[in-house]
Amino acid sequence: MENYTAKQLANKILSNNLLSPAEIGELTSSAITLLKNEPTLLEITVKPDQKLVVVGDIHGNFQVLETVLNHGINIEENLYVFLGDFVDREKNSHPVMQLVLALKVAYPKNIYLLRGNHECVKITEMYGFKEETIARYNQEDAEEIYQKFINVFDTLPLAARVNQNILCVHAGLSPHLELLQDLNQIDRFGDVPNEGIITDLLWSDPAEENGYQQSPRGASFTFGPDISQQFFEANNLKLMIRSHQLVMGGCEYTHDDRILTIFTSDNYCTSCQNKGGFAIVDENSNVESIYVEPTQRENEVQNEWCSVASSIVI
Repeated sequence: MENYTAKQLANKILSNNLLSPAEIGELTSSAITLLKNEPTLLEITVKPDQKLVVVGDIHGNFQVLETVLNHGINIEENLYVFLGDFVDREKNSHPVMQLVLALKVAYPKNIYLLRGNHECVKITEMYGFKEETIARYNQEDAEEIYQKFINVFDTLPLAARVNQNILCVHAGLSPHLELLQDLNQIDRFGDVPNEGIITDLLWSDPAEENGYQQSPRGASFTFGPDISQQFFEANNLKLMIRSHQLVMGGCEYTHDDRILTIFTSDNYCTSCQNKGGFAIVDENSNVESIYVEPTQRENEVQNEWCSVASSIVI
């Protein structure tokens, strides 16, 4: 698919029109080709005239995605890293996922997509994306469309290193990973396993207690300040930007400011009343936290998801 065609698809979604099954087939095929050629650990450098926008969990909240893209950081000249969890929970997961994929294909060197714990079969069957697919497309097309997106999820990279000193990842660290470059030795393609490095990168959380402890989520671990300090020293890092956890203020530093959690979806599940948050990184690895005030919206499948006042330029 040509960049121009992908931009047309993005503008179609921004005009409150879902992509057709044929367009989804072409878009997902093009995205998979791009993603398969990217390493598991992305290496991203922010140039002096650029900004990098880091986006956390969106969970089908198209309104907050629109807010991020309307912030004034031009896509064509800057960089975006999405930390996963594009889908589930809220009912505009298709517009969200279709738009970010169209942007990825239109701007493959500007838009980077990482996998979250929701980008897999088991979780999307439980928390809404599959159900939304069936609601938005007729039955004979829905299963094939759903599988095409699962195929995309199974190819997403797992982490990004920014300016050689900031780690971007969906969730956290793993007791099975000592050096970041070892990520490129693992086979990331396919469904999320029950345990191991991939699972930990998508499920683990920072905690106050030292060491690795079993996670109350029932998957992976929590890791303490001693673990993050050791990992940062071994890999010459200054900061981790991750998502995965709801933080009421939208952005929250822990582990002596080594870890920044950003949760982009404001008023999560349309009931939590939390602020949303995302981050902007410059060429010197300075980080600015941006906050989104909680908004009221209906958690139902919508035929109109994009504001008429949107000024997003594709």
